[in-house]
Amino acid sequence: MQKYEPQQSAWRTGTSSSPTGMEESLVLAACPSAARCSKWLVRVELPRWGMSHLAPTVETLAGELVDQVVQTIGPIEPPAAWDDNQDVPMIRCVLWADSGMAGIRVWDPTNLIIPSLPSTSLYPSVQWGQSRTDPVGKWSWFQLPTTLGQPDPSAPHTIPIPRGTRSGGPHGGRLHLNHHLTEQVNG
Repeated sequence: MQKYEPQQSAWRTGTSSSPTGMEESLVLAACPSAARCSKWLVRVELPRWGMSHLAPTVETLAGELVDQVVQTIGPIEPPAAWDDNQDVPMIRCVLWADSGMAGIRVWDPTNLIIPSLPSTSLYPSVQWGQSRTDPVGKWSWFQLPTTLGQPDPSAPHTIPIPRGTRSGGPHGGRLHLNHHLTEQVNG
């Protein structure tokens, strides 16, 4: 476990950028509120990077990942007042975007592998993983394409409504429109 050192673990540890990517990180106490803080990081930074379309998905996945990391470390309730001499496990949450991918990686001081990472059934393009670090700790992470959630520019923005759609009374027109839209979608 890392010792809580306030002068070295500011909540916001800074942004770094390179010609190809962005990164922002937080050092957090491994307690239940860490998941909310990771969501805040995503909500603030992704729009600044021009990736607002990713924010809802990344925010949800970041909260799940950080929550699982914190649960793996064990239940920790923050004390009423932090003491400089307390032994509080800390995690580092890093939001990054580079080369068409974006994601979160979370470092924690344990070597315990998370038994089950969140399901990929809802997000098949999301990749998850974990890797141990020397001498202690591990990174748990996910990444996804930055194009996820963007509208498809080749998709039609409007579907032409056939002439006479409003004819045939209140139900006839609606039935005709539903039939026409079904044909448009199914080819």
